[in-house]
Amino acid sequence: MWVKLTEIIEARVINANQQQRTHAAKVVNTLYGAMTNCQVAFIRLEQHQSEMNFANFAFAIDALISTLQNVSATQFEIFDPELAEPLRNYALGNARLNAMAQPRELVKFQIMLLRKLVDVEADLIELAPEEFGGFSEALTHLGRLIRQNYTLEELFGAA
Repeated sequence: MWVKLTEIIEARVINANQQQRTHAAKVVNTLYGAMTNCQVAFIRLEQHQSEMNFANFAFAIDALISTLQNVSATQFEIFDPELAEPLRNYALGNARLNAMAQPRELVKFQIMLLRKLVDVEADLIELAPEEFGGFSEALTHLGRLIRQNYTLEELFGAA
């Protein structure tokens, strides 16, 4: 799912016109940071399984979902607007605050929400079926996209 998510991001930002390039670079860079945060939290959880590390992983996925929703609220809709409605409902809803008290249930819901959204969007834009891949593969893919398509000025310069 994570690699497929990066392929969807690539499909949405790669054809940005010259005026949108700087914004697209910042979008990709922001999403790279959110996914890196998920990877770090997951590695910590794998290395030491504790309730604290599990909750941190839940918060990291929550932040990724919020980042996807915030990016989609700009000129770069990562997901089809109709498909993104559950994402908006989750990111902007009060129920997620209550769910933080049950991080295991929250993570199940977060993963299910993202997986469904990514699978449907991938079908819509006709991406090839994904081989299993984790955060590392997804970050490698997104990092390559950034290196090959954006300058440092576009990534970190003034908007």
